[in-house]
Amino acid sequence: MPRGVMATAMTREDAERQVLAEAPRMRIVSSKEIDLRGIVLPTGPPPKMWAVVVEHIDPEKEAKLLQHADPEGEAEREARRLWTGLATDPESLVTGVIEEFPCPVCDQEIRLELPAPREASDPEEATCPKCGAGLVRPKGTLAWHVGAGE
Repeated sequence: MPRGVMATAMTREDAERQVLAEAPRMRIVSSKEIDLRGIVLPTGPPPKMWAVVVEHIDPEKEAKLLQHADPEGEAEREARRLWTGLATDPESLVTGVIEEFPCPVCDQEIRLELPAPREASDPEEATCPKCGAGLVRPKGTLAWHVGAGE
């Protein structure tokens, strides 16, 4: 039994090409546009999405892969869940931030790619890419300290 995947594209053909480019050992069984009516983002309507049903070209390998009883429905439910979440939490559309600072352990300048800041963010944890020290930034502060995993 095949599985459903999501693709963002203007046309069915583009969606199918995108899926095959990412998974060339698959074959397309079917595809249909995902109904995202009623979901509105701060930036406008979500992009056109497609539920593309695929299966492996090798039947033995196909038998070992994840199977969906309703592949189109599973892809559509996942797309609606994704876009509904983004519509109700617009801050999740914001891209992350990059911070550069001296590591409090090794004092070398480090660069961390972090998720987007939130008004009520939780404490953040990271690892120094230079010395491997665990770092923590307590909620509501800007300074990093030795902490995570130490």
